[in-house]
Amino acid sequence: MESKKRKKTNADKASTKKPVKVTAASALNDNGPGGLGVNHTPIIITGGSAAIEYDSERYSRDGTTNSVRSNNPLHLRSLQFVNLADPISSHFCFMPRAGMRYEIVVTCRRAAQPDLRITITGGPTAGQHEIVFSHAEFLESASFPAETDHGRRQGNAARQITGLLVNEISPDGASILVHRCNLIPGSGICRFVIEDRF
Repeated sequence: MESKKRKKTNADKASTKKPVKVTAASALNDNGPGGLGVNHTPIIITGGSAAIEYDSERYSRDGTTNSVRSNNPLHLRSLQFVNLADPISSHFCFMPRAGMRYEIVVTCRRAAQPDLRITITGGPTAGQHEIVFSHAEFLESASFPAETDHGRRQGNAARQITGLLVNEISPDGASILVHRCNLIPGSGICRFVIEDRF
């Protein structure tokens, strides 16, 4: 007896859809595939030659310290991973919970030297965001041109990203690890886009 033709389920239909390709450029474009809808330059951390970019109009360095703080309250909305060798695999890898603050810690390694860290602190509730990194090690130069109009990009060609952790900071100050990125390639060539909007 001839079997009846099975109707396609939603799962079948989803499996046949072409994935949206998220490129490094479209991640910064409100209207592009994977666009974040960011209303100013997001925080961008790139690997291979480790670098950080932030909005020079929205963040100011705290004197001569390693701290850069937002001039106005911002909301931390999402963390996106972009594998530059395979952008189609890029995705949003962490979404913060309302009412919490987070510490995003990026480790940058150089052979035979201590690790350096880039730390971003903020939360989905409006508040001041802070970025901390060594301004003596991560420098502005022609080797690290900004990717956006108001971006300030600082980098170190001798270091590469080897890890990213997200810690949740509770109201009493306790810190709990809530996310560890296991997608960073051995080359360190990748990009993290941290959306921090008004």
